[in-house]
Amino acid sequence: MLNEAQKKASQKALDVFLSGKEEDSVPLWEEAARMGDPGAMFICAKMCEDGEFCPRDYGQALYWYEKSAELGNASAQFNLGNNYFRGKNGVSRDYEKAAFWFEKSAEQGEKLAQYSLGLCYAKGHGVPQDWKVASKWYEKAARQKHGRSQYRLACNYALGRGVPQSYDKALEWAEKAKSCGVKGAEELIQRIRQVYSEKTQAEEMYIRGFLHDANQVKTPYRDDETAAAYYAKAAELGHAEAQFYLGAFYQVGRGVPQDREKAIYWFRKAAEQGMGEAQFNMGAYYGEGKDIPRDSEKAVYWFQKSAENGIVHAQYNLGLYYYRGDGVEKNLTLARYWLEQAAGQGDKVARRALEKLFEHSKDI
Repeated sequence: MLNEAQKKASQKALDVFLSGKEEDSVPLWEEAARMGDPGAMFICAKMCEDGEFCPRDYGQALYWYEKSAELGNASAQFNLGNNYFRGKNGVSRDYEKAAFWFEKSAEQGEKLAQYSLGLCYAKGHGVPQDWKVASKWYEKAARQKHGRSQYRLACNYALGRGVPQSYDKALEWAEKAKSCGVKGAEELIQRIRQVYSEKTQAEEMYIRGFLHDANQVKTPYRDDETAAAYYAKAAELGHAEAQFYLGAFYQVGRGVPQDREKAIYWFRKAAEQGMGEAQFNMGAYYGEGKDIPRDSEKAVYWFQKSAENGIVHAQYNLGLYYYRGDGVEKNLTLARYWLEQAAGQGDKVARRALEKLFEHSKDI
């Protein structure tokens, strides 16, 4: 709180400034600043920094910003932090000092500081990178209608960075950013809608296919042709599980004419998205060489991917490939490791293989 003398000094400076005699107000602001008014200190700092009503003097600007910031002036804290963040107006770039002053200002509700502190946490400037904390500060500023914070918060919700992924919330904040005139907000909205629509539609089509799949449900809705049709729609939209099941349908001719070439096509699509069962199927195709040329190296590649996803049959096969040195350099240690992984999941064949192949190699 200012005392009466401080208030009178600042009011006098303000009256002269508003009368149009800005340059005459400079010594009055300096007097009020020397009397301890942090607001007057901030104004002195800004005048010295801008050089509009007095000669530009970055040293004096820094002096008054620090004095004002230390007395808790949020605007001075932000400007001081911004100078350190950008390394401008006579100071060297120092992200730690920038984050320190941004936080002081942000805690007082300064939305520009909240946004800037969010940037620091997003990029790991002066603080450990932390998307959760970044999103927290973006949201505080966004709720004060800061457009860039709304835009970045929308991006974080779309990508699930620091917040649970939510296309609904991403759209909500992107729309707010657009209303604030943020460049790129309209493009972000269109992209979110496109991804959201495809994701939602793909999941819906997959579920409908699943509910008609005779191998999955025991209801009057069982109809493999309908299931295949829905799986196909979801698969085209990139749904990995739908791609896998559609491949299985083509493999044996359920609901669609048998077509192993199409089966392999869809298994590969699902495998490339990280689906372990599809990766195993690709390994088996390359290992057997029935419908595609045999390629042990590619078989090992897909069995490895599948094994790492916990698919027991892939672990067993991978163990044998390492034991034989087929498509990969022979490695008994890795052979034993993968067979043990399969056996540990209850695979009795893998357990018998371990006993047979390594009965004379106890040291491996």
